[in-house]
Amino acid sequence: MATYPVRGDVVFKDGSTLERGGRVVFQLVGSDPMITAKGYFESDGKFELTTYSKGDGAPAGEYEVMVVPTVPDDKGEMSEREYLKAMNPIDIRFKNAKSSGLKFTVSPETSPHEFRIEVTRPRKR
Repeated sequence: MATYPVRGDVVFKDGSTLERGGRVVFQLVGSDPMITAKGYFESDGKFELTTYSKGDGAPAGEYEVMVVPTVPDDKGEMSEREYLKAMNPIDIRFKNAKSSGLKFTVSPETSPHEFRIEVTRPRKR
């Protein structure tokens, strides 16, 4: 299946990025078996998708997207408050492609693609 270059960045609405980075997972809607394209990002928020081989992009189609932030392995020197904040840097809905509300279309006509994925911080309780 042909793929098309996809790059982008993951940011908060104010343009800031996730301090520890993470990964994005694009799930092709209606594919069976599920076709996914993944990209890792560092603290600069920039990613490049891979489906079959490094940096090849994604097949054409509509995608639902999730963002999985990198979290610390342990508390270390952080206070309890800092640790809880580090464990949940984004709203939980973004960690599932069905609930995230993030949808993007990859098309040969508009390739290469540059997507800006905006996430929000956790809701205050």
